[in-house]
Amino acid sequence: MTIKTAIQNGNYDIKDPLSESAKHKTAISESVLRRCANKQFDHIGSVLALKGPLFEIFGNKISWLAGYLVLYNKQSNTYEYFNRDEHLVDPDDALGETLDSVTVGRKGLAVFSDIWIPLGDTLDLFVSGRRLSLDHLPAIFSHRMASLYRVTPNLALRASWSRGPRLPRLLELYEKKSVTHPFVCDADTVTADCSMEQVELSQNANPNLEPDKNEGFSTGISAGEGPFYASADWFHVRTSNVPSMLDPQFILDLEKRGELSEYSAIKVIRHDGRLSRIENSFTNSGELDVEGVDIGVKADGEIVWANFMLNANWLRVTNYERRIAGQVQPGDIARDRLHLLLRAARDNMTVQ
Repeated sequence: MTIKTAIQNGNYDIKDPLSESAKHKTAISESVLRRCANKQFDHIGSVLALKGPLFEIFGNKISWLAGYLVLYNKQSNTYEYFNRDEHLVDPDDALGETLDSVTVGRKGLAVFSDIWIPLGDTLDLFVSGRRLSLDHLPAIFSHRMASLYRVTPNLALRASWSRGPRLPRLLELYEKKSVTHPFVCDADTVTADCSMEQVELSQNANPNLEPDKNEGFSTGISAGEGPFYASADWFHVRTSNVPSMLDPQFILDLEKRGELSEYSAIKVIRHDGRLSRIENSFTNSGELDVEGVDIGVKADGEIVWANFMLNANWLRVTNYERRIAGQVQPGDIARDRLHLLLRAARDNMTVQ
């Protein structure tokens, strides 16, 4: 109501929001709102696992492990708005972006199994699988295969491959809509000097989202001698069908090309041909490729005056690309992550 009053009194220049007028700047400072976001995530789980031998092959026993996991997840996002005097304000009184509070939860049951198959003295195979079912979502199945080949007692080669979907986040499925007013170019051909206009954009969750598709592969080498151990692995992870939001300008571009029908959860509303509103929702339109190397060094031994332990790990991301609807997205992640731990212990004293 503060900003509405300022508009009615002629203090806020609604035609030129960037006005340098003193009255305009005062109206802005008096109508400022602070949003406080409180986020909470609760996870409760119970797991039971059993293991044992199966039968012998090449003189070695095949081992198994199986069990189940019962879980409950609850996530809440609550928002409060305060004015300049730190008084609580009804968000319906604020212009621009609004975001409703939401609390959601879901229960699930997972069953899993692992099998270790030793083939002689030099080759081991590992196979694992998991089935997860959650409220109101289809059951998903993930699996992994891995191998370890001992070239010598101190040198080994390894490789692994995994595939399995991941479920959408609770808020992507159930969070209430938020409203913003971005500037877009509503023209058949978007150019640098295109006239920009402000449009109402509602962003919604989508309860019909599907799980994404995740596939990973890694291969590496490890070596050890006495108290020292070192390893190096190359990995590549590709994820598709990722729940994502399309950019509002891209939505209009899709409409102009007649391709918006591919996204049934997204709508462009017009009145007499003039752009009125965009209804945007999460869609399974994202893709992610990550590739890199993981190098580790460990040492654990005893010197004259203490026991010591060294653990060093370097993760280097060599390729990272995120796409939405085939369009490469800006932004990046930390390309190098280094973790170093040195610990020394003697009697009841430890330094690290």
